Amino acid sequence: MKGWWGRILRVDLTRKKTTVQEYDASIARDFIGGRGLAIKILWDEVKNVDPLSPENKLIFAAGPYNGIPLPSSGKLVVAAKSPLTGGYGDGNLGTMASVHLRRAGYDAIVIEGKADRPVYLYVEDDHVEILSAEGLWGLTTFEAERKLKEVHGKNVGVLVIGPGGENLVKYATIISQEGRSGGRPGMGAVMGSKKLKAVVIKGSKEIPVADPKEVQELGRKAYEEILNKPAYEFWIRQGTMAAVEWCQENGALPTRNFSDGYFEFSRLIDGYAMEAMKVERRGCPYCNMACGNAVLDVECRKSELDYENVALL
Repeated sequence: MKGWWGRILRVDLTRKKTTVQEYDASIARDFIGGRGLAIKILWDEVKNVDPLSPENKLIFAAGPYNGIPLPSSGKLVVAAKSPLTGGYGDGNLGTMASVHLRRAGYDAIVIEGKADRPVYLYVEDDHVEILSAEGLWGLTTFEAERKLKEVHGKNVGVLVIGPGGENLVKYATIISQEGRSGGRPGMGAVMGSKKLKAVVIKGSKEIPVADPKEVQELGRKAYEEILNKPAYEFWIRQGTMAAVEWCQENGALPTRNFSDGYFEFSRLIDGYAMEAMKVERRGCPYCNMACGNAVLDVECRKSELDYENVALL
């Protein structure tokens, strides 16, 4: 089975035990990608449980393209039963954790149980440890990620929660790379309920593909095609913030958390307003359509502005 590893890392925080599960190729084909695999696992294994109980399962999952040098292949799905809705919840974020997860030899990590004190998970290829996070608990995501990289080096993928997740805020997300965020249905709260502060992943294996040279050539052509798209230059200028103007014109702006479709002061928060403030552009791994726009916040720190976290206010 090329593209997939066919391996899932299982972590039981209650028993402090880790195992590797091999799964059938038919599951990979029938439930494509990280989201498909996460949905399959939750459907089969999570029944009638409190989303913030040890019985809920938190899943980090990737698909067959993730970690391979192809456009937009640096994404990761984080999924669990949602404490916000009581149903399926997930989020998608661009992070080096996706690349390292795949290079470590796994398609997904499934975490269940609850630690008796704050911990973080460290994965380096086949070596897996559950380590103390008592010195990290209470820190912001930026602070915690920096400290973890001081310990494990910069060449790692980090997924971390802040005080919102620790205190079980039902819409808390999981953060990576000081701005990449995923899991608005409360995936950060699920992580916090397990006393799991962070997941740190470092992989060094070569992801199996059927024809490495052909994949390399397909990637080259795809990157080149994107660069030649007519709207590429405008996208690079505004990224997802370009959606503010379009949504306003079509009555689809999610104003005040979808209570309205129009905002009378939209020109003050659209992509053109952001361009005047932008100090840096950021992107996800393996993406040449970098859409993360960093501006200076009130504390003169670089903070990322995207359509979602601006237009929902």
